[in-house]
Formats: sequence, C-alpha cells, structure tokens
Amino acid sequence: MEVAGARFYYSRFSAEEKAVYDGICDTLRQWGPVYATSQYVNVDATKIMNGILCDNPEFFYVDRHHMMLKHNQFFLRIEFHYTYDRQETQNIWQRMTEVLEDFESAHIKPDMRTLQKQIEIHRFLMANVRYAPYPSDDDCHSIVGALLRGVCVCEGFAKAYKLMCDRLKIASIVVMGTATDQDGQKENHMWNITRIDGVTAHTDVTWDAAGNYYDYFNLCDEEIAKDHEFKQAMYPGCPPNRINYFHLNKAIAHNMDELRSFVAANRDKEQFALKLTFDFDKSQLYQAGFAKGALRINYGQGIVEYTKE
Repeated sequence: MEVAGARFYYSRFSAEEKAVYDGICDTLRQWGPVYATSQYVNVDATKIMNGILCDNPEFFYVDRHHMMLKHNQFFLRIEFHYTYDRQETQNIWQRMTEVLEDFESAHIKPDMRTLQKQIEIHRFLMANVRYAPYPSDDDCHSIVGALLRGVCVCEGFAKAYKLMCDRLKIASIVVMGTATDQDGQKENHMWNITRIDGVTAHTDVTWDAAGNYYDYFNLCDEEIAKDHEFKQAMYPGCPPNRINYFHLNKAIAHNMDELRSFVAANRDKEQFALKLTFDFDKSQLYQAGFAKGALRINYGQGIVEYTKE
C-alpha cells in the first residue's frame, strides 16, 4: 500500500489504463458529458471506472447507474450523467466538510496515535450510520448517504471510512469482493484495508455497525476469508496482527480453561465479548459458566458477546 490518500487502484494500472483513468477524472471534475479516446482502446473501461470510484469518494455526484459505455477496437466512449450539478455538489461538499471537521475537533487530538484515530473513525460510523437493506437512490452508495443522511449500503460505509482516513493521513483502500452472512447469503460487498503503524489489516464497518460490534475490526487475511471473498493477490497482504480489537483488550480464549477463566473474571459486567480460537457449540458456552442472559454468537469469526438480562 502506498502513502495515505494515494490512489491504490491507479497505482496498479498499466500506463494506458492510467492515461484513461486521468482523462476520465478530468472529465468528471468538469461535469463533462463525455469522455472519448481513439488512442487507448485496449483497456477494461469498467475496471478503470470501478477503480476511480473507489479511489475517489469525492465523485459522489456521478450517476453510476446511467453511464453509457461504447467500446470497440477503434474507440472508447463513456457518456456520463450526474446526480447533482456543480453548485449542488459544492453545497453538499461543504456540509460534509463541516460534519468531518466537527468530528475531528471533538474526537481527534494532535498527539493521538494512528490506531486511536482509526478507532474513533470506526466508532463514529457505527454510532451515526445505519445500513440500508433497500437502498432508494445513488446517495445510499456514496459518502452522502453515510455522512449526511446517516443511512447507506456497504459502499457508502467503505467510502466514508476511506475519506475520513484520507483526511487524517491514514492509508486506506476500498476492497471489492463478496461476503456470506450467517444465513448463507452471498452478496457483492465492500470494506477497507488500512495500514496502521506499519500493520495492514481489514476492517468491515458495515458488518460491525449492525450492532456496534468489533468483530471485523483489523482482521488478518485468514480471519476475513472466513466469510469474505476477494482477490487476495490484488491487495496488500494482511498478516496476523495484535491490533485486532480482541487482542487489544486481551479478550481471546484458546481453550475451554481459558474461556472459563475469562467468564469468571468478567461475570459482574453488564456486557462483554471475546474471541474463541477453537471450535465450540452453544452448550459449551453455558458449561464455561456464562450466567443467564443473551448470547450473540458469530460462529464465522468465533466471537461470543454476552449481555446480562
């Protein structure tokens, strides 16, 4: 991963693809109706557009559902439509900037470690944005839905997270892949890879925001691959780390004895969560000494959260 705010997908493109990428970006910045070239035709324009929209969350005003692509061996032509005109975009950008500045003023301190800044971004999005199971318009897929409406799909979460990281000079990219929920439903999905003090890790704010969880905060490749799929060779490697939420809070049990000890030590708390690195079923949890209460179990990640009744 390159420096904070760098265009990750751009960095992976060929010289021809970069030329098309730059030309399209110039067109979008001018609200141009058409990008066309007869010089660079041996490219995958859809791949380039996906890279542009992931690298540049500020292009929220592009109507991605009504782009018209014409491409053959002689020319490449893309017709653009825009959700907002230039003045509307400037007004919306100003409102989002105020939201982000308010967040930074309230939660980010000059001497704060990068990890703590990331935690604050994660907390902010979990607290202020909810998932839209039935997105109504393009805003649900962008930073507008996340930062101004407080409702969006995974794309909005991931792009808002990247924008907030970019502003704080934290290296972050938007990952494109799929995810399978606990009901076995697989869907296209987006999340982030972030570099924190030299450590690269996955964070899926969308899935954590479902209940103010930390199940998907700074996971390694092996952990995220339990319920997410993506082209690993395309992205920076994320090895096992110690900045995962459960490592940071020493909330990991490797066997039943460690689980019993953890439960005993936290018995009086109203709520606690831990990660189990061994196979288990619900009956074992009660054998470990959990008092009567509500258990949330994420079997895919081995997470158990207890809430006292």
